[in-house]
Amino acid sequence: MSGASGVSRMPVLIVGAGPVGLVAAIRLREQAVQVRGVDEQTAEGKRTYPVVLHPRTLRILSSLGVSAALAWRGHAVTRLAIYCEKERRAVLELPACGELSPGAMTLPQDVLRQALMQRLSDLGSEVEWQTKLVGLTQDQGKVRAQLVRRERVEGEGREGEAEWVELEAEGVDAPFVIGADGCKSSVRRQLGIELVRMGQRQIYAFYDAAAMSQDQIQAFL
Repeated sequence: MSGASGVSRMPVLIVGAGPVGLVAAIRLREQAVQVRGVDEQTAEGKRTYPVVLHPRTLRILSSLGVSAALAWRGHAVTRLAIYCEKERRAVLELPACGELSPGAMTLPQDVLRQALMQRLSDLGSEVEWQTKLVGLTQDQGKVRAQLVRRERVEGEGREGEAEWVELEAEGVDAPFVIGADGCKSSVRRQLGIELVRMGQRQIYAFYDAAAMSQDQIQAFL
C-alpha cells in the first residue's frame, strides 16, 4: 500500500454499485444530496445475471428516467407458465402497471446497471470502482469508513493468477452510510451483524432466451 491520503467528508457514502446502490444514489442526487458511491470490483468485472423486473419496479425505473435505455433490450413477460415433468400445469397472468412493458420485463442485469450508471453520471456523480471498505466505526454524530483503493494485477499471484494490490487508504466521515453490497456485505461484516439465513440454500437456474415455440420448450425440458 502506498499510504493514506487523510480524511474526507461526504453527506452519504454508498457501498456497492449494483442496482440497489445506484438507485439510492440517483434518488439522493435528484434531491441535491452529495453522495459518494464505491464498489470493490472493477466496472468490467461486476457480475451480471438475467433479471425479471416486476411492473412496480418498472414504474420506479421509469420515474428515474431510464425507460428508453431499457426498452430496446427488454422482453415483455405477460404470462408465466409452470411446467412439471414436461407438462404445463398452470399459467399465471402477470399484472401490468402500464410502464415500459405490458407486464414484467426480462433483460440482462448489466443493461440495467449501465442505464443507471449513465443516469447517475448525468446528475454529476460517478462510481469509484476498485475501492473496498475495510473498516467502519460509528458514534452519535457520524460514521467513519476506511476505504482502500485497489488495482488488479494480472499474473502476479500464485501460478500466474491475478491478484489485488492495495494502492491507497483513505478515511471518510459521513452522517450516513448505505450498505448495498449484497449478501457478502462488507458493511454488515464490519458492523458485526450476522447474516440470518431463512432456509436451506437451494440452487436455481435462470435463462434469458429469445421467444421459443412450444416444440422448442418441450425439447429444452
